[in-house]
Amino acid sequence: MGEFPIAFFAAFLLVYSFFLFIDNSIQGRSVTVYLATIAISLKMAHSIFRGKAPRFSSSADFTASVFLAYGCFEIGMIVVPLVAAIATILWTFGFVIMVNQRLNAENAEEREKMRMVFEISPYAVLITRLSDGLIVDVNKGFLAITGYSHEELVGKTILDIDAWVELGDRARYLADVERAGLVEDKEYPFRNKGRRRFDGMISGRMIPIREFLAENELILKEVHHRIKNNMNTMSSLLTLQAGALRDPASISAWRTRGTASKA
Repeated sequence: MGEFPIAFFAAFLLVYSFFLFIDNSIQGRSVTVYLATIAISLKMAHSIFRGKAPRFSSSADFTASVFLAYGCFEIGMIVVPLVAAIATILWTFGFVIMVNQRLNAENAEEREKMRMVFEISPYAVLITRLSDGLIVDVNKGFLAITGYSHEELVGKTILDIDAWVELGDRARYLADVERAGLVEDKEYPFRNKGRRRFDGMISGRMIPIREFLAENELILKEVHHRIKNNMNTMSSLLTLQAGALRDPASISAWRTRGTASKA
């Protein structure tokens, strides 16, 4: 049936001693014994198949098949949880990417719709930040009325271009917008780039950024829930693996992995 070379047993004793005296690890010793058992089983099956005599070939085939089946079974006990763990990580990663791409696609579509409405509107439209009046964007209608270019406005504030004739009017207008969320058809005096005064009708509304952020937060919570479920599945697989083992040290090691996957 053949014998294992001395180097194999020397390597086994060296690794086992390392996990016993240097790095005292039950898990390390369990894995070492586990792999050595698999190697010995497969080697015994190979030796019996090769060295069998014709007069007892049937019993030799049976014995070798038992060793081979045992070795393959033990390999499967390692591979199945490993494959399940890798698959769990991959499909979780894919799910996160899918959700992220879905959010990006939806945001891009909404931005494109808003941009189209914004640009083709016959009215003068600008987007500003409520807190300080920073101009975020303007459309062609606003440029035509005021005489500014797009580059001259974006990044500056309403106060920088001195568009309001009376700052008190601006303060009252912003107070109404902040209180009601929507103001329509208010008439105030304004200035254009050439400092010429003109009367204009203004309407405004607040853009609900907080609602958008809340929706994204809800989706992220859903992703977190899916990930947690996948990790619980991995933990269950590791627990089932521990239940199939017989060595107490191996059972402890697999259960430790299951606990870590929950963390």
